[in-house]
Amino acid sequence: MEIKGFKGRQLEKSVPASPEDGFIRSEVAYIDNGFEKEFHMVYLEYFDQKFSEVTPYENNPIISFHNYRYEFKDVAALAVLLTYPQYKHQKRLYVPDWDQFVSLLNQVQWNTVETIIQEESQEYLNQ
Repeated sequence: MEIKGFKGRQLEKSVPASPEDGFIRSEVAYIDNGFEKEFHMVYLEYFDQKFSEVTPYENNPIISFHNYRYEFKDVAALAVLLTYPQYKHQKRLYVPDWDQFVSLLNQVQWNTVETIIQEESQEYLNQ
């Protein structure tokens, strides 16, 4: 699997003043067996605010490399896909439950995620 890019963003509420929960979409684009694919993980914004409880990072940005700054939402889908390669067979993962969110992130090898991010950042610097 070759990582092509990753990012995260806040999804807009259907009605700005509504009490509904806000959501985050974290995305990773990659090439697998010659095919370009994407994996999207959608989760509650509230979970994004509590990432320090399930990662070794305290604040955003969680990873900085040269001029690049990566927030948790930018790398969440990458971390899950690297940890659970079976998700390559689906395009989206919706995580509505805190316990599920915690169980997904408990197994992540964050040093591996950091290595991939540094490699990607270095590629951008070399272009």
